[in-house]
This record gives sequence, structure tokens and C-alpha cells, in this order.
Amino acid sequence: MNALLLAIAISWIPTTEREDGSALELSEIKEYRVYINDHPTFFIPGTETQYDLGNVPDGVRLKLTTIDTDDRESVLSNETIVNQTPNGPVLICQ
Repeated sequence: MNALLLAIAISWIPTTEREDGSALELSEIKEYRVYINDHPTFFIPGTETQYDLGNVPDGVRLKLTTIDTDDRESVLSNETIVNQTPNGPVLICQ
């Protein structure tokens, strides 16, 4: 049996604060790292706030980190799970 694939796009609001509480300007965001099922998978340029993931399997777990221009990576975002429902795919943020 083939896994159900869902067309998913994600979007986010850029953080304005580092882990130590200091300010993070938008110009200091180098990129975002996307984790799929706890594995760092790819990078998105820091100027973007949305991304089309394409077709992903039902049940995939997504997390995101911010990497600044000094290559400091934030803690992982809350996890989002891709779930299929009768009305279409739903992203469940935990």
C-alpha cells in the first residue's frame, strides 16, 4: 500500500528575539532550517516566511529553527504534524 501524499505549504512569523533575550533584526536572519521527523532536511533563505513543501506523507512531523548571520541556531519550534482529514490535510501544531 502506498503512503498518502499531501500537498503542504508552510508559513511562519519571523522571531525578533534570540534565546538570550537580545533583539534579532530581520536582516540578521540568515536562513531557516526545516526538520522533518527530527532530521535536519533543508534550508530556506532568511528572507522567506513561507515555503511549498510539495507532497509529503501523512503523519510527517515538522519543526523549524532560525539561523542568524553568526550561524547561531535557535531552539526547535513547536512540532507540527501533517494529518489527513475528510475535509483535506490539517497541520496540527503542538
